[in-house]
Amino acid sequence: MINKINKKCILFCRVSSREQEETGYSLPAQESYLKSYADRNSLTIKKTFKISESASGKKARVEFNQMLAYAKKHSINVIVCEKVDRLTRNQKDAVTIDEWVKEDVFHEVHFVKNTFILNKESKASDKFVWNIHVSQAQFNIENLSEEVKKGQKEKIAEGWYPSQSPVGYRSAFSGKKKIIE
Repeated sequence: MINKINKKCILFCRVSSREQEETGYSLPAQESYLKSYADRNSLTIKKTFKISESASGKKARVEFNQMLAYAKKHSINVIVCEKVDRLTRNQKDAVTIDEWVKEDVFHEVHFVKNTFILNKESKASDKFVWNIHVSQAQFNIENLSEEVKKGQKEKIAEGWYPSQSPVGYRSAFSGKKKIIE
């Protein structure tokens, strides 16, 4: 239910890493996709927020909070993002979005690829889908962290040095293994 008077929106684009940005899942591609959606739905884009960092990172949290502050300051009622895990991957930010949505009957978050809109009057099924997506995104982050730690432990057990060399040392390879000298 978009307010017919205020069809202003914010685009929120995020990639999780520089690697993602450089390998095709780019911020420009995401922005173009969201602009097309906004055009099709007669939304006026007032600002685009673009982040290249994990949703749990400090920069992403700062940008997320700046985006909401901008929406409040400029009476923006619609946030458009590609999918739930581009907006948030943690419960804290999900609660913040829930609170923003409930503040005003005209506040909406459009999840373009997830094909649903979250607003104050969303049906229980859409709220359920929102919560599932947030939980799935949080699980993916936590599971990835576990897998990285498991891989690092295995490399250490095999004699590899799994990170950057400490000050005063340099990285070298002994066969296929990264060691420090």
